[in-house]
Amino acid sequence: MPQPLNPDRMLGLPAISFNILRSVLILVLLAGAIALPSCSFSPSSSASSQPTGSQTMPLALTAADSGKTLEVSSGDILSIQLAENPTTGYRWTLQTPDEQILELQSLEFSPANSGIGAGGQRTFTLQAKSPGTAHLQLKEWRQWEGDRSILNQFELTVQVK
Repeated sequence: MPQPLNPDRMLGLPAISFNILRSVLILVLLAGAIALPSCSFSPSSSASSQPTGSQTMPLALTAADSGKTLEVSSGDILSIQLAENPTTGYRWTLQTPDEQILELQSLEFSPANSGIGAGGQRTFTLQAKSPGTAHLQLKEWRQWEGDRSILNQFELTVQVK
């Protein structure tokens, strides 16, 4: 019977050194996850690049809106806010919609508090660009584990007029 892999022996380190190394790595990854929202993409706000729309405030959507069909005007902004705890490895991902109809403007994570391992909100901000119908599909999963790891799904049909 083959022996299970022992990471301590693979690195040639005593067991205590590997545990310390693993703990430091986890802390660095958590610090990066906490700092990541400050690095989020945000489009420029120049007046010439902003299409005119009938809506000045983003239309806020949550998990409760999954499965709905929305009718919006060109230029309107949609903000989809979904609960997420990225420290577990599960993250929301968006299957890219038809970007001529609906374009992703920003993707942000806001932690609920500063506690280690705390969850928060993942926000997808999209803008309606031109008339047509776009089908949004999001899934919360561990991407490296494939579809068998999907925890939640969010679907929305957006009709841009």
